[in-house]
Amino acid sequence: MSSKSFIGREKGKPFVARDGALIFELFRDTGLDIKNMSIASGYLEPGQKAIPHFHKVSEEIYYVLASEGICRIGNIVEAIKWGNAIYIPAGAVHALENLSSSETMKVLAISSPPYQDSDMFFIEDKR
Repeated sequence: MSSKSFIGREKGKPFVARDGALIFELFRDTGLDIKNMSIASGYLEPGQKAIPHFHKVSEEIYYVLASEGICRIGNIVEAIKWGNAIYIPAGAVHALENLSSSETMKVLAISSPPYQDSDMFFIEDKR
């Protein structure tokens, strides 16, 4: 184990993902050889919706850290709030929406295998 196994948010820069969410990937470019998972914090501003998409390879778990909204997975729509965990299988079209008028939605996103931009397909894309 090395000191690279411990990381703070200040180690990287957030970016806007292709689905519109603000993402902060933890452990990106840290020199660790992580093969089977990735973790990121994601943010949706009040009223913001992520663009529906799916991943052919990665499955995900979202853990809601703040705010309330809805999560769509396929034809299922569920209300979500702080403390909810959501499993998204590979191939399932999904999206989050922040229903709060004042609070930023904060979500921890765990992907296996690690998230790759090349594995994000919008529902207009052909599977």
